[in-house]
Amino acid sequence: VERGAEIIGAGFQRQLLDESLSVHRYRYLDLTAPAARVDEAANLARQLGDNLSTPSELALSAPTGADDVWQKRLELAAILETYAGEKRRLGVVDYADLIRLAHELVEEHPELAQRVRSRYRLVVVDEYQDTDPGQRLLLQKLFGDGFPITAVGDPDQTIYEWRGASTSNFAEFPEHFPTGDGRPAATLPLTLNRRSDRAILDAANEIRRRMHADPDLLRPLDEAGAGTVRTAWFRTVGEEAAWIADEILMLHDEEGVPWGHIGVLFRKNRSIAPVREALQAAGIPVDVVSLGGLLSVPEVAELHAWLRAIHDPEDSPAVARILLGGKYRLGLGDLAPLNRWVRAREGERRDVEDAAVPGYPLLEAIDHLDEVEGLSAEARRRLAEFASLYREMLVTAQGVTLSELCRRILDALDAWAEVEALPASAALSARLNLYRFLDRAESWSPLEGRPSLGAFLGYLEALQQDAAAEELDVASLATEEAVTMMTVHRAKGLEWDAVFLPAVAKGT
Repeated sequence: VERGAEIIGAGFQRQLLDESLSVHRYRYLDLTAPAARVDEAANLARQLGDNLSTPSELALSAPTGADDVWQKRLELAAILETYAGEKRRLGVVDYADLIRLAHELVEEHPELAQRVRSRYRLVVVDEYQDTDPGQRLLLQKLFGDGFPITAVGDPDQTIYEWRGASTSNFAEFPEHFPTGDGRPAATLPLTLNRRSDRAILDAANEIRRRMHADPDLLRPLDEAGAGTVRTAWFRTVGEEAAWIADEILMLHDEEGVPWGHIGVLFRKNRSIAPVREALQAAGIPVDVVSLGGLLSVPEVAELHAWLRAIHDPEDSPAVARILLGGKYRLGLGDLAPLNRWVRAREGERRDVEDAAVPGYPLLEAIDHLDEVEGLSAEARRRLAEFASLYREMLVTAQGVTLSELCRRILDALDAWAEVEALPASAALSARLNLYRFLDRAESWSPLEGRPSLGAFLGYLEALQQDAAAEELDVASLATEEAVTMMTVHRAKGLEWDAVFLPAVAKGT
């Protein structure tokens, strides 16, 4: 690996995989959903990396007369071979490359492992349950053979199995890292819980009994409080959200619990919205820590929609998002006459012989407002205002950088004034989210070629397709003045005086 090699993340990885997908012809892979095939290729790349293997080694291991499942796997391996070649051509590596190459280096040059060991008297590995086989093998090469090494973790808290983490690493640690005389390493259960009250640990221990035949039960501190665990049942999501808002208000107003000492934890990001809306409607300040949700928060979603519309005038969903947003505040009824005009023109297009004639996007209707019937005078005025600003931004986009274009759009929308009109905590969150997006636009550069709006939008789209990508996290206030809302996954290691767990139902 060259010293100056760039380490690529999820966005660039997906872009390169998407490009590699288009190189080959396929018999077994279904290309009607290319994003799904990119997901499969990325997952296979992760699995190979976790096990220090390569696509070519996978291909060599295929059985004679391989079935359709293996044939699909081999076609995915061919995509990964192309992907690996593109990485070499561009001088970039991904995380799996780093682990595999480090292992190969130590394997070929054992003296390097000795040099690393000589720097330390002992090694402590935290959160060991979240290591994958490749990381474990590298650790064995570096610190096996009786070196003083201690692993700390909890196999019940494995949160990265979808990234390749293996709980067997934890269970087999004594055999993987024996003592100097060859005996399995000792295991010491840490069952004293220093955070939770007694009722909470009683509930946790009941769950552990159902998960394990002979569990190590958790013990509270002698000074731990009694604690409270309550279960409530609701017919609808709205009822549950309203109840949580009422309970939080009672905790804060009657019992004096600060907002920042209350947490609401979810299994899935998609369950956050109704509870957030209920809390905000009740005047409760919230801090939503959402993985990958930056493009969905209103202040960023509108800017993103403008960039999409400027890049592609036929992106009617982006245009509709702008018109329905805070600047123009049109309703679906206002857009209905535009849609009728578009459908009428589409009918005319289907009547012509040349089926390659492009369809009519929503912008085409806006450019022909004098032909659109059924618009109110106010809707017509706002649409004309949008058309004027859109043409201005098209011209602006030709002569400025990506980050400057974003700033020009925000200025034209009076976005900063809109942000300042929000309540203090919401305004701070909105500003941070906009700054985060602007920083992303300013620091981004393509792997090759000149920066362009289209390439940047492609990068954002690739990030959105990867549930693990953290580049699009929303900003977190980390304040004592707001109720924290996040997934259980993100909450690991944190604590609150009161915690709510909504949407605990099958399928959520």
